[in-house]
Amino acid sequence: MALHLTLRQRQQARRLFQEELTQLEIAVSIGCSQRTIERVVPRYGNREQSSIVWSLGPGRLSLEDREEISLGISKGETFRSIASRLGRSPSTISREVKVNGGTQRYRAVQAHHDAYVHARRPKAVKRGTGPLLETVELWLKDL
Repeated sequence: MALHLTLRQRQQARRLFQEELTQLEIAVSIGCSQRTIERVVPRYGNREQSSIVWSLGPGRLSLEDREEISLGISKGETFRSIASRLGRSPSTISREVKVNGGTQRYRAVQAHHDAYVHARRPKAVKRGTGPLLETVELWLKDL
């Protein structure tokens, strides 16, 4: 089973990599395998940094919440136990995992980035044309 690093551990690995430590030295420092460091260092650096900047609403899952979900899934925990640890509803956890690829493909950073993309404003107009728009415009002119 693969070792899942926390956000802080991944950031520390990248910082140590920029300080020109070898992958083996970074792995020993963090307490994981060299293979894990090989997978972490080149990936998601910019996306991860930009995805934590956006401000979340009070009911939204944070990147740390998504990390906990990912760790729970990798340990084989139930959605109910993950939800109780996060103080969330089990349906929230279930929906989050289902929308982001299921238990086999869920990745916290990717899910957080996708949440940011879907939350951006302004949204595209859903009813910008068609007979409904024409009818509403006629009604408004009559007022």
